[in-house]
Parts: sequence; C-alpha cells; structure tokens
Amino acid sequence: MRSQYAATEAAKSMRLRIHVPGFDAVCRMVQANMGIGLVPDRAFDVIGAGMNLRSIRLRDEWAQRKLKIIVRDAPQLSATGRLVLDHLRAAERATRGE
Repeated sequence: MRSQYAATEAAKSMRLRIHVPGFDAVCRMVQANMGIGLVPDRAFDVIGAGMNLRSIRLRDEWAQRKLKIIVRDAPQLSATGRLVLDHLRAAERATRGE
C-alpha cells in the first residue's frame, strides 16, 4: 500500500485500530464520534454528505489513486462493453494530451 510506504518513508508507523465492512459503516462510525475515516470522494458524496459530516480532500501524492482498466478478452466483449472500453481509453489518451 502506498500509504504504508509513505509512513515508512516518514519514519512513522501506521496503527490501524479498526476495520469496518464498508463505506457506510465508516461514515456511521465517524458520525458516532468514534474516530476518523478515509473514504473515496464518491462514497462520501453518496453516503456521508447527508450525515452532517465534513470531508477534507487529501492532496498528498500517497492519497492519489491509480486505476487500471482490466479485461479478460477485449475482442470478445459485448458491444456495450466495447463502447465503455473505447470511451475509457479515449479519455485516458485525452488526459495525456494525445
């Protein structure tokens, strides 16, 4: 995990005290004043925003997510799957300025 690596590089240790089964449980835990949580932006927008919680965007490099498109057999995708894959590839190329 990048966050564990960042902690090691900073000569700090990460002490995780509790794991909960989902983002809704994280938000409920925070709402009950039992600690803090880390959730993706979209999860907070959907679940946490209506719970009178406050979010703070993390801007450190370790907090940036790198996602990959994975596919078992691109030529065998359905027409819909192919459209989604093509769209994601085009968006990625546009991000790189191609």
